[in-house]
Amino acid sequence: MTKYINWYIFLSYNYFQLGKFIALRLPYLGIKYILVGKLLFYHNFISFSFFIVGFLSFVLSLKQGFLKYQFRLFAWIVISTLICSTAAWLISFNIYEGLIYYIIPSLLIVINDIFAYLFGYFFGRHQLIALSPKKTWEGYIGGAISTCLFSIIVNLFKI
Repeated sequence: MTKYINWYIFLSYNYFQLGKFIALRLPYLGIKYILVGKLLFYHNFISFSFFIVGFLSFVLSLKQGFLKYQFRLFAWIVISTLICSTAAWLISFNIYEGLIYYIIPSLLIVINDIFAYLFGYFFGRHQLIALSPKKTWEGYIGGAISTCLFSIIVNLFKI
């Protein structure tokens, strides 16, 4: 029974996010299709009702002697659903807005890694941390400066 409640909570949260996505980014679907328009109009109420039904089914499924385990499992499911689904929906929002908001931060991370390695390899003399013996202060500073310079160049050219 618990696994069905877990999936129900996961799907309810994703329904909530999907409705927000459609309402914000694809509002013409609500105009074109009457059913979609009504679902969008009552979206918050429907989502809240789904969450209430999921929580009530969780409460009704509680068994004496397993309460600690069931609450811990419920908390893990809610937290993992929020973390995983929210990250996926935020990536979807970014991609819909334009790949530039996804590509530039990823590219800056790659630039930082490459230049930190190069500066550390050619100029590195002072160890940064004992946990990772090949990390140097020169690589750290060189990677940070080159990342800043690259971001300024990207901003100047409006790539």
